[in-house]
Order: sequence, then C-alpha cells, then structure tokens
Amino acid sequence: MRCYLAIDIGASSGRHIVGWQEDGEIRTEEIYRFPNGMIELDGHLIWNMESLLFHVKNGIDIALEKFPNLVSLSIDTWGCDYVLLRGDTEVRPCYAYRDHRTVGIVSELHETLEPEELYHRTGCQFQSFNTIYQLYADKLSGRLEGVTDFLMIPEYLMWKLAGGESQRVHQRYHHRPCVALIHQNGNCLDTGFLATPYILDTLCGLGERELALEILWQDKVPSWLYEVDHGATAIWEAWDADEAKRTGRFVSFDHYAFGCVDDWICRHIAGIDGAAPGFGHVRIAPDPDRRLHSCVRSFESEAGKILVDWSEERLVVFIPCNVTATVVWNGKSHEIGSGRYEF
Repeated sequence: MRCYLAIDIGASSGRHIVGWQEDGEIRTEEIYRFPNGMIELDGHLIWNMESLLFHVKNGIDIALEKFPNLVSLSIDTWGCDYVLLRGDTEVRPCYAYRDHRTVGIVSELHETLEPEELYHRTGCQFQSFNTIYQLYADKLSGRLEGVTDFLMIPEYLMWKLAGGESQRVHQRYHHRPCVALIHQNGNCLDTGFLATPYILDTLCGLGERELALEILWQDKVPSWLYEVDHGATAIWEAWDADEAKRTGRFVSFDHYAFGCVDDWICRHIAGIDGAAPGFGHVRIAPDPDRRLHSCVRSFESEAGKILVDWSEERLVVFIPCNVTATVVWNGKSHEIGSGRYEF
C-alpha cells in the first residue's frame, strides 16, 4: 500500500497527515500536530524557523514509525513569507507577514510601478503583507544585497530536508521512502526518461549498491534484461514496448532514452571514468559484482580508446597516448601513463 505524507502548516499550528487509497476511497490519518506562531525580536515579528524545522522532522519520524512505506511527502504553509539566501548562508531573521516594516510600502511601490500593471503581472491584492511588498521593503533597506536565492517557506523547509542542512538529513528523510518504493515495485524500475539516468547512482550514494545491482540484473518487466530476454538488440522506448506492439500502439524498439544504464555499467562495473577534462586523466576502479566472473569493456574517449579487461585473478588496462590514469585494484592505487598494464 502506497502512503503519502502531507505537512500542512498554518500561522498558528501545523499538522502531519498520512493519506492512502483503500477500497477505492482516499483515507487519511492525522499523525502529528504542533503549535506555531510569530515571536517578537528587536521590535519585529518573525518566525521561529528552528522550531518549525524541528516539528517538521519530528512529525516525519512519527509518521515513518507507523507508516514505514511512505513513498513521498510535501509541505504547504501560509502564503507571503520567505527565506533569503546568500549562497548557503541564510539571511535571518525570517520576517512574518504582519511585521510593521511594510507599513506605507504599498504607495511607495506604486510610485515605481503603476497599480494596473502590477495587478496585471501578479493578480494580487494591494495588501502590504503580500510578498512583492515585503521584497520591496527588503530592497529599500539593503537586505537584498548579495542575495542569491529566494525560497518560499515550503521550499525552504524542503530544501533543509533535501540536503540544505546535511547529507545525514537528506539520507534520513529520503533514503527510506526511495528504497521502500523500489521494494514495493518488486525491485524493478518505476522511472521515466528523466529519472532513469540517475537512479542507480542515487542508490549507490545512499549506500544501497546491492539494490542498484538487483535492479541492473532484474529480468522482470520493467527492466533492461526483460528487453534482452525478449529479443531486444537496442533499448526500447517504453518498458512494455512488446505489449504495446501487441495492442497496436506504436512504440520505438530502437530508442536512446533508457540506455543510460550503459554509462553506469562503464563507470562502476568496468570502472572507467574521466578524472579530467577531455579524459586527459582517467580513473580505472572496477567494482566487481559476485554474479560476474569477468568483464571486458572499451570506451572511445576524446583522447582515444580506453580498454579494461578484468577477471577474478587479474586486471588488464590499456591507456591511450598522452593520457595518465589512476588505477585502483585489490585495495591498492597505482599511477600510470600510456600503454598496456596488467595487475
């Protein structure tokens, strides 16, 4: 059963709600509720972002304990307010929409931009708490100097969960739902053109190399080896292209999009990866899988053909002219130049 988490935060409270489909109906359960509110600092009304983030993460933990197979989550908050960034540095405080710094700002902005044109562009009421008036107040105060990014509150909280804070947070709140979704799909692919090039690298980055290999070797539909087992000599446009053909739907049987797995095989299984622009320096670091006894792979780089031939006993590499390489094999690293080498 696929479950989804909605985090709804208002100006006075927030709640985490899990939803799923059961017997043709949408079911929901409130998992966590917490207080929210503006606080005063140096004469301004601001939001306590540390408290908000704490409650968001706490509610996610509670939801995962009861619904370990959550497949996705998203956050919705009140409108208008935002966080500014200078690079990865947050501009604090995060002002609340009822703060007095925008008093009189509506008429000041209208002197620069005609109200009719402003409404035509935004469709917003001429209320001083709206985002455009807050931003104009920040501009006049110099607060926008050096700012590189603008995140509405939901975007900011998702950014913090997805890596803005640390890789540990990213893994904690995205690792388990990602892996759970793959397991629910029988360790088969469930991705399209945009996600497929990244799924195996993402899993390896999450410490799930074995799961990435399970997907690579999968022969049930949808998978790459399903295509091979059903006569494919090139990558199909759709995972179910053979079924599409039987039903009369036109699908290409020679399509590039899902063939990106070859890039991963080249870099991980064969171990050929560029380490400098134009492949002036390469890294050869095969990562053998127990289901393979040997691998032979060549790669036509900008600098020439790179060849790797490994088995359980030895590794042979060929490096083209004017190229250097770092070779990692059996726990040892070797720096080599052009030519043929055996380890």
